[in-house]
Amino acid sequence: MGDADWPDNTDPHRMFSSKPGAENMKTRLIGIPPKLYARIVRFEAALRRKAAVPESRWTDIAHSLGYHDQMHMVHDFNRLSGDSPTAIGGQLDMFVQPEVDSAHGHASSPAPNASAHC
Repeated sequence: MGDADWPDNTDPHRMFSSKPGAENMKTRLIGIPPKLYARIVRFEAALRRKAAVPESRWTDIAHSLGYHDQMHMVHDFNRLSGDSPTAIGGQLDMFVQPEVDSAHGHASSPAPNASAHC
């Protein structure tokens, strides 16, 4: 691949030689900064886990997804949705559709490592 194949004729060797260069390229490829993308993915995973096992505690979900503590997850929920996990928990049907196994007509099992503790 020649340099002309890269966006804006950017030198790929210089682009990936520094962390900021690599982050900039990732942002250009997916349209948002990688850290924001990771937050969105983790936010959606938390919603899916709560929907799969409604009696699970938000604290357990936070820890199973690698949050340092529940407050870090609450911060992400507030930034991404404008609301707390507890408030969203009462409206999960608006955010998450249960995955249905079409062959058997029932909801699929929760994701691995999903906590079922109350």
